[in-house]
Amino acid sequence: MPLDMTPILAIMEENPAWPGLVAAVEKDDGFVVQTPEAAKPYVIAALYHRLQRPVLVVTAQPESSKKLYEQLLAWCDSERVKL
Repeated sequence: MPLDMTPILAIMEENPAWPGLVAAVEKDDGFVVQTPEAAKPYVIAALYHRLQRPVLVVTAQPESSKKLYEQLLAWCDSERVKL
């Protein structure tokens, strides 16, 4: 049985930049998120869980999308993550 890591996503709520990011996504104004490579799956999953709407992520290389997909499976229900 896989470990449910979704409760850890709530920690993002403590980040001072989080409300601004959520507001930008909700306004659909366009935004840029600069985050360490290792944090990308966590930030994407936290946004998805907070907003409860689809999130589209575009990568430059097919290998990058496969790697990100596999990382997102640790944070999100596998039924909801599509490649």
